[in-house]
Amino acid sequence: PDFLGFGSRVIVATLDPYRPDLHWWLGNCPAFKCFDGILNATATMSCGNPGWVTNLCHTAYEDQEHTLTYTFDDTYFVESASIYNKPGGHARLRNYTISVGEDVASLEVCASGSSVEGVDVYSHACGQSGRILRLTVDNEGDAPINLREFTGVLHTAAPLPPPPSPPAPLRPPLPPSPPA
Repeated sequence: PDFLGFGSRVIVATLDPYRPDLHWWLGNCPAFKCFDGILNATATMSCGNPGWVTNLCHTAYEDQEHTLTYTFDDTYFVESASIYNKPGGHARLRNYTISVGEDVASLEVCASGSSVEGVDVYSHACGQSGRILRLTVDNEGDAPINLREFTGVLHTAAPLPPPPSPPAPLRPPLPPSPPA
């Protein structure tokens, strides 16, 4: 896949919860690691080993929905989206949704799924346009997300159709006919 084109369109990437000020090791696994095109993370890689360079992004251990959100430089049509989970990490991708929208308030789900033991790549058709692409994961308890990549196939969004033509003006009523 061509991740270079995808990554060059991301202007902001955020993980939530993400508190490297409270958990130093999260600094080894920031959001930009999930669109850098590097898929060589292994099951034994960890964010918690000082000095390690990982190819993972990771959220904090907190009991809430975990999100990875991308903001693009423009509105794009998201043909499909793919999640590259950390090998052997199915427990950290239990139930997920992929959403697209112009802003966070307008996100609409285009795909959803659940992880399967032994499967690390999940690809879904999407078919929606927007400036925001979000992965939301609801794991058991405080289990975080720990991904190699979350990416999509983007196209220039089709222009919006022109607004409908206004209705023809109402004609004034005809004057009454003269009496016969």
